[in-house]
Amino acid sequence: MDGAGRVGEFNSLALDSQDHPHISYWDRDLWALKYAHHDGSGWITETVDSAGYVNWDVTSLAVDAAGQPHIAYGDWDRYELGYAHYDGSNWLTETVDLRGGGASLALDAADRPHIGYSGDGLRYAYYNGSAWVTATVDWDGHGIYGISLALDSSGKPHISYIKGLGALVYAYYSGAQWVYEDLRGVGEGGSFTSLALDAAGRPHIAYNAGDWPGGWLGYMYYDGQSWRDETVEGGNQRYVHDGALALDAAGRPHISYSYSYDYYSYLRYAHHDGAAWWIETVAGVGTRDCISLALDSAGRAHISYCAGDFDLRYASRLCMPVLGASIAGPTRLPVGGTGHYSATAGPLDAATPITLTWADGTVSSTAAYSWTAVSTATLAVTATNPCGEVQGALTVTVCQPLNGVILEGPPVLFAGQPGVYLGAPQPFTATPPLTYTWSSGTVGPTSTYSWPVTGTHTLTVTATNNCESVVTATWAVQVMEWPYQVCLPIMLRNG
Repeated sequence: MDGAGRVGEFNSLALDSQDHPHISYWDRDLWALKYAHHDGSGWITETVDSAGYVNWDVTSLAVDAAGQPHIAYGDWDRYELGYAHYDGSNWLTETVDLRGGGASLALDAADRPHIGYSGDGLRYAYYNGSAWVTATVDWDGHGIYGISLALDSSGKPHISYIKGLGALVYAYYSGAQWVYEDLRGVGEGGSFTSLALDAAGRPHIAYNAGDWPGGWLGYMYYDGQSWRDETVEGGNQRYVHDGALALDAAGRPHISYSYSYDYYSYLRYAHHDGAAWWIETVAGVGTRDCISLALDSAGRAHISYCAGDFDLRYASRLCMPVLGASIAGPTRLPVGGTGHYSATAGPLDAATPITLTWADGTVSSTAAYSWTAVSTATLAVTATNPCGEVQGALTVTVCQPLNGVILEGPPVLFAGQPGVYLGAPQPFTATPPLTYTWSSGTVGPTSTYSWPVTGTHTLTVTATNNCESVVTATWAVQVMEWPYQVCLPIMLRNG
């Protein structure tokens, strides 16, 4: 692609109808706006604009129905918002607004450009077929940034952005006026948002929040009645710098982002398969302000990003690998007992066929296991599909159940006499801990009984252990009257 010098920063990626990638980006060494695309055989790069200190700022690229690129970009030297498009023969550039940067571009059904950008507040510009129309959407004295624009099926603009001291805001044009929704409060940090609309026109937003060392990647969406907010990844000693969101044909979110942990930075990719989030590390060279994502016609991810020295990189997914395997079944099993286990692999959108192979060679989604001795056993399964494999494991504790309990103690007592009784496990190798509960209410291996009334009395003990065992024993005790003691006088000899 273009790895000579510090190139690749502020890149923006889009795919044409043939799923070929197109990327706009900033060349820091040449102070130039550049463009690269893959024609099916190789990468072609060219300079779009290099007049002045061009584009120390965000670029935003879209591809029209004819496969031609359109780029919105800022000019740091003049602080102007620029727009460039390729007409099939030449690049044509123009100034949209004498104030502007941080642009986000989308094309409507007629391939006319619409741009959200920052310039004395949040600004919006669109080309009506003969001239550019610009307007101020929102304003904050502390600035507006992290702008992301999308158009609904009617061509109306929707914009997400960070306002002032860190508030996340969503705005859309109703056809008569702009409507604003404050989604997250001031002071929660954040530097980027990425907006996409699903088939019903409902907004989905990826964003970052929090500051080092406790930042996170968030995802919000409107379900038709209220906003839902989820944490995708983050927490202690983690920070998300930059990211991009795309929705697949089913409306499920895919997010690429730069993620820092323990002072190392990674390019990460998260997607939701309809049941759970799945997160992967794409590369260990992710840096901030360098991430863009697009999905092709098969829903596969394509990512442009820059490496440590801002050189431009591109990654694409050939197919969805299996990313996780799990085993369900009993985690504690008595010696000689049979456990029935099932294995599953994910994500749900992983490429098929998926083969599940157990450690003993069994190829099936289910397996049965039994052990003959007390142990800690590990079950393992390997899930394989056309583009990867992953292992899952489950630890099983094999325990010795109680077969019975032996009672020891005096079989006969006198009325009121205390007797101490002991419960002993059978077998003595039964897996501890053991719990004894006596009919007297005592909990422990021994209990003291005493009866004031003669006759036959029964005591009961119930023993349990952590091996699905419950056994009971009873003991009959005969209680008798105390015997009488006769004292005779002592007779002295010789009177």
